[in-house]
Amino acid sequence: MDGSSTGPVNVYALFASKMDWQVAEWVVKDNIGHNSFDCLLQIPGVVQKLGLSYHNIQALHKTVDSIHPKAGDWKVHCLRFKDQPDQEFILWHCNVIDMVKSLWGDPLLAKHLVY
Repeated sequence: MDGSSTGPVNVYALFASKMDWQVAEWVVKDNIGHNSFDCLLQIPGVVQKLGLSYHNIQALHKTVDSIHPKAGDWKVHCLRFKDQPDQEFILWHCNVIDMVKSLWGDPLLAKHLVY
């Protein structure tokens, strides 16, 4: 690989664009209701005008779930606390050393990493 490219790199891949990624980020971070989001996407023209790569919440989650690091295994733990016994908290974690190695070893990130 000589570092040349044939066109701009989509830094938001697996998403179609920055807008596509921002909508997904909003849905996930703000915990938008699945039914409400599906209703929004069913409005004629919304998916096309926003340039979204997903047409419902299931497709969005499939894309988000496909994002994973190149190194290390993610582990999942469900936590419950005595003061909120009905509430379940999901904890995702992995070996941080493997993650740092993966980031530093990715040529697409080289110009963005500073130490």
